[in-house]
Amino acid sequence: MESSSGLYEAIAELPNRQFEVIVLRYVLGCPTAKVAWYVGIDERTVGHHLRRAKERLRLRLGLPADRKKPKQKGAGS
Repeated sequence: MESSSGLYEAIAELPNRQFEVIVLRYVLGCPTAKVAWYVGIDERTVGHHLRRAKERLRLRLGLPADRKKPKQKGAGS
């Protein structure tokens, strides 16, 4: 696993909008609504930029893809 400096370098290489939302949301801990207000975009657009940035960071850092768990049906179904 890379050091935190590798993560910060990867964050610094993100496109501007992705950099802004990652820093505001995860480094500074702002809620999504506040990130949207600061940047002047819709909350859904913040989510879009966060997803794209996280995928870029995952690839840049050589991390495995996030495996989603299949939805389980309720008992007795």
